[in-house]
Amino acid sequence: GSDFKKGETPQIFCDPDHPGFGDYMAIEDYMVEYAVQDVLVLWAGLQEFWILIKEMGYHGKAYPLTIGTLGYQMIADSIQKNKEAKPKIVKKIKNSWKYQAVCSDPVADDIMRLALVGGRTQVFDTDPHHTRVVGIDARSMYPSAELGGDLEILGQSLERTWPDPTNLMRVKPGDLGEDFADYEGAIHVRWKRPETDLLGAIADTNEDGLLDWTLFEGTRWITMCQYRYCRILGYDLEPIPYRHTIPGDPKTGQEDEEIDLVAVLSPSLGYNPFQVVETWYNKRLEMREAGDPRQILVKLLMNAGSYGKWVERNQDQVITTEEAFVHHFTDRWDFSPVAGQYGYATDQRFRRARNAANILGAYITDYARMSLNEMGRSIGVENLLYTDTDSWKFLDPENQIQIPQVLLGPDLGQWAIEQIMDFWESVAPKQYRYHAIEDDGIPCDKWKLKIKGCSVGRMSQEEIAEFDLRGSVSFERVIGIRESWRQGQAA
Repeated sequence: GSDFKKGETPQIFCDPDHPGFGDYMAIEDYMVEYAVQDVLVLWAGLQEFWILIKEMGYHGKAYPLTIGTLGYQMIADSIQKNKEAKPKIVKKIKNSWKYQAVCSDPVADDIMRLALVGGRTQVFDTDPHHTRVVGIDARSMYPSAELGGDLEILGQSLERTWPDPTNLMRVKPGDLGEDFADYEGAIHVRWKRPETDLLGAIADTNEDGLLDWTLFEGTRWITMCQYRYCRILGYDLEPIPYRHTIPGDPKTGQEDEEIDLVAVLSPSLGYNPFQVVETWYNKRLEMREAGDPRQILVKLLMNAGSYGKWVERNQDQVITTEEAFVHHFTDRWDFSPVAGQYGYATDQRFRRARNAANILGAYITDYARMSLNEMGRSIGVENLLYTDTDSWKFLDPENQIQIPQVLLGPDLGQWAIEQIMDFWESVAPKQYRYHAIEDDGIPCDKWKLKIKGCSVGRMSQEEIAEFDLRGSVSFERVIGIRESWRQGQAA
């Protein structure tokens, strides 16, 4: 690490109850020195990280602004330099150090976003449980989804293949061949869940805009890897036509266009484009064993840099005055005031990012969720309490549930017992409270509270232990809870 040590933040900057909070005239010299020291710590940290990235084999000359861009560039660079990796799914942007995705049909790839499903967050039981509860977490879920081998589903092997964004084909109704299941891509289906699937593998958006995993039928786009997975589970999947609107361009006068199709297909990619991520994981293990604190930076690189950029979208945003916004912007734009008359005007229409390959992002999330689901089945659906993307909380009062040893361990794709608890309660996704008696194998006595959108870090252990989770989440707007806490009122 660096020779710069991070000091203690002056309370005037972070405590709303401090008499000088928000008063710039109350800032003293030593507080300015702290701010300068903070900048030095940040600068030293950036230098340390850049040196580490060089040690890991990346030789780009530019230091990207975000870790997501850095991870994308490192993956793209490894693909470009791999002579066996053909076709190339990335290329250098002209007169730039950056790479971009190679996509043969951006419209077809945009349709793939309709098959892109985020992490599974679900409450299975809202009752409070004063008994032994276990928390199990995946080892870097998305990176493991990118690198894992074939999946074992109900005794059948599901090959982990990848689509080729350089060869996308729009399939019209009536043109779907009998061998379509052998291709990659996505298909629009009417689906029906079998009674034997107690967990559920397909979700759709409910009236509140949230993913609902309890449905038993519906119509939606799913990836071809999800199609093959659901066929093994016994789902009824009927391909049906879909009408897609291609947005026009007001700048050129181009009008909206409607097209009918039933699938977007591609051949399988002949290689794994994410192979370099395995070297990142091995590097992190090596650094952890050596006690190198920089290992957390590699963890951030893996989790933030290997996925997000493949599904990135952009929005136009400009600084303007409220008066100019009223007279010169269309209804497609929103205005957010910042200071006085000035603010940001944001175009509500998203644009493709040059690095986007939605088809790859959709496959990553689906493979990750398959691993999550199969762990849930291994635990037993009747024991499940809660899941959030890469973890499960489940009842095991008598310590009788045996996770197969092959699934537990330090490697990518394996799982770890993170907590043993004697109390658990969750009333909604990302809203829970528990008491841990063991954390990462170490005995402890620790309460934890999470309410999405609210900072609870200043609450004491005693306050969390007595907290009425159900009373707090009855507010429809999180801001109501925030304001109650600020004012010292009961939620």
